[in-house]
Amino acid sequence: MTPTFQFDTKKFESDLRQLAIVNKREFNGALRQQAKLLVQDAMKMTPPFNGKEMEGVTKQSWAVQKQAGVNAVTLAVKRLFTVLDESKLGVFGESIRKQIRSGNIAEARKLLDRFKIRGEISTATDFEALHRKYRNKNTGRVAKNARVICLDKTQRDVDAYAKKASRSVGKGKAGWLLAAGKLGLKVGAKWITNHSGMPGLFAEESSKDKLVITVGNKVPHVQRAGRDENIMAVALKIRATKLEADLKRTIERVAKWANRK
Repeated sequence: MTPTFQFDTKKFESDLRQLAIVNKREFNGALRQQAKLLVQDAMKMTPPFNGKEMEGVTKQSWAVQKQAGVNAVTLAVKRLFTVLDESKLGVFGESIRKQIRSGNIAEARKLLDRFKIRGEISTATDFEALHRKYRNKNTGRVAKNARVICLDKTQRDVDAYAKKASRSVGKGKAGWLLAAGKLGLKVGAKWITNHSGMPGLFAEESSKDKLVITVGNKVPHVQRAGRDENIMAVALKIRATKLEADLKRTIERVAKWANRK
């Protein structure tokens, strides 16, 4: 299910019509502007962002959010992959490798337990495939307790892969780019726009007396996050609150102008 919002709710529409009238603007134009702002808020609230709660997330800079994403990916990769560090294991490192290659996993486990090294033993050399294996298909995240012992890799290899994996940061947010483009919203963050091919949703239906705009993000793990974290619901609440405040300020300004001496 794609998280979407259709701009046809009564309260929102009522406030927007009043604002359009007071500002002497066309309602459909005002509606498109609110849709654009909603998409901007939703993109900000789509991971990554700094912190665990969405409070204040819409005010965070793209740079802050990018760094939060890079940090999260780097931490996840380095936590997932464990290497046999010769500087810590000494001669036992080679002994562990020999035991594993000869199929004597039980003896290798005893030595690994001695050094408190936990995880699934792997002789695979493809970090990307291993990473994909341990990522949750719904959320795109790796469980915090997941561990893989990489037999033939070094810490330098892990660090290099963490840097490569961090280039995927921004794919979730990029699912909003389709709607953003249709609504004239410019996104000045290359780490997001570099993933412009990610699936999104935009539809606009108009009739004589009604305009309905539908927006959505179809990136699979964002769809899941959209339900769990109520991205669209929170974005709408923020937008509705700001709209009411704008309407109040505008009416007060117009009234002050009309009553001037």
